[in-house]
Amino acid sequence: MPYFNRTSLDDLQLIQHIGAGGFSAVFQAKWKGQDVAAKRLNEADPHEAEVLSKLDHPHIINLIGISDDSLDQYVVLELCKEGSLRSYLDQQRSQKKRLPIELVYDWAKQAAKPIQYLKKMEYIHKDVKSRTT
Repeated sequence: MPYFNRTSLDDLQLIQHIGAGGFSAVFQAKWKGQDVAAKRLNEADPHEAEVLSKLDHPHIINLIGISDDSLDQYVVLELCKEGSLRSYLDQQRSQKKRLPIELVYDWAKQAAKPIQYLKKMEYIHKDVKSRTT
């Protein structure tokens, strides 16, 4: 089994809720003095941290560790300090700014690269979607 940091839930300080999905809720947090994202799993998935620990791709968030000593299991991940692409796009839309089509094409290619990598690693991502609202 691959190595990843394990810590007590006492080491994890949740700061604010930043997102949610069908399988988890994500919080901005502090972990051992570091700004991180803490993903609280709605259902315990003993394989998520193991799978994440095997991935090494510049377009995939890095696993930092896990905190699983209580009923709640948190996967601790690097934090995207600039926020999500979705929130950036929403901000551009609200300001009625149009992005150059070349930039949009470049981002689409970048978004496809980690999916191709996961396929090569023989993993399937359970939550690939395009939110329109």
